[in-house]
Amino acid sequence: MTPPIDHTDVGAYVLGVLDAHEAEAFEAHLLGCELCQAELKSLSALPDLLDELREPTSAPVAVEMPRLLDEVAARRRRRKIVTWVAAAAATIAIIAGPIVTAALTRTDPNVVAFPDGVPKLTGSGPTGASIELTVQEKGWGSDVVLSLKGVRGPEKCELIAVGKNGQEATVNSWLVPSWGYGVPGWPQPLMMRGGAAMKPGDIAKFEVRTLDKKVLVSVPA
Repeated sequence: MTPPIDHTDVGAYVLGVLDAHEAEAFEAHLLGCELCQAELKSLSALPDLLDELREPTSAPVAVEMPRLLDEVAARRRRRKIVTWVAAAAATIAIIAGPIVTAALTRTDPNVVAFPDGVPKLTGSGPTGASIELTVQEKGWGSDVVLSLKGVRGPEKCELIAVGKNGQEATVNSWLVPSWGYGVPGWPQPLMMRGGAAMKPGDIAKFEVRTLDKKVLVSVPA
C-alpha cells in the first residue's frame, strides 16, 4: 500500500531519513506538487549545513547529537543521488518549465500527430479557444486526435463526445498550465489522443469543457 504523503515530508526526504517506500511515494508526489518543489529548493543547502555541524567544534554539543547526525549522514549518502537529481529537476521545472516542456515536445518521437488522409473537424468558441480534431471508427468506438489552441490556465478541461441520443462520453481530460496553449508567448497547441465508446455516426458534436461544465468550444461532428 502506498504510504500517505504529507507536505512536511520534504525535510525528511532531503535528509534521506524516509524509507524506500516512503521516498518513492514522495518522489511521485513531488512531480505534481509545486509547493513541495519550492520547499525542496529552499532546503537544498540543509545537508551541507548538517555536515558542518558534524565537524569537530569547541562548543558544547549534546551527547546524542553526533550519533544522530551520523545516522542522518549515513542514510543521506544512500539516497544522495536521487535527492539531488530530484532537487535539480524541481528547480528546473520551477524556473524553466515551459522551455523544458517545449524541448521534450520537439524531440519526443511519440508526439501525437493527426493521421494522414482523415478529414478534420474545426471549431472556435467565444473565449478564443479553437480546436481541430479527427475521428476514426474503431471496433471499440471512435479514435480521436485533438489540437487545442487559445486557452490559458491554470484550468482542468475535458473533451466530451455528445451523442445524437443525448448521451455523453469523455474522450480525454487534461490540465492547462498557467502559460496556456496556442497563445502569445506559448504558440504550441495541445495535441492529444483519446477515445469514445461511440461510433462516429452516433456522435452529434464534440465539446471542450472545464470541469465546472463551462463550454470553451464546440464543433459539430
